[in-house]
Amino acid sequence: MQKILTRREKTVFYLTFGVIVFALAFNFILMPLFARISRLNKEIVFTRMKLVKYSWLLSQKDALLAKYSAGAPSGNASGQDDSLLSGLSTIEGLAQQSNIRIIDIRPDMQVKLSGQHKEAFIELRAEGEVKGFFAFIYKLENSLSFLKIKKFQLSLRPGNQALEGRFTIVALFVSETDKGAGR
Repeated sequence: MQKILTRREKTVFYLTFGVIVFALAFNFILMPLFARISRLNKEIVFTRMKLVKYSWLLSQKDALLAKYSAGAPSGNASGQDDSLLSGLSTIEGLAQQSNIRIIDIRPDMQVKLSGQHKEAFIELRAEGEVKGFFAFIYKLENSLSFLKIKKFQLSLRPGNQALEGRFTIVALFVSETDKGAGR
């Protein structure tokens, strides 16, 4: 028995079929395409901003090099300065490995003589998660460098989940008189 659809039923059937095909095409073809276009447009805007910044830096190259050469230490820097710079790079590397972001790092250039060694203090402000701070503290305290945490404070940053950490780190150096005495 074959049933013939009325004109009205055929119209409703084709209209329903058309809506379903349009919905499928919209969700599986057009929406991903629009999302990709939007993402690419955001990347273009970001890249243009970077390009503007880099072009400005390139235009300021001579002035920046002059400022750097005026402030850079000369070739006769003491071993203490080299050790302090090594300590700063060690701190930056450990922070990066621990997924914490350094906000501010300030070495205190005044060195305190403490017995047979010298101490230089480094003030550090960073932000990250609790896990990252614990990893940073563990790695710093167990590293082979002469860096130790004197004090630290963790506080919750207002408005987000990240913590802000303030550290006072001590870098130890062998004093110049002890270097000569060891020979």
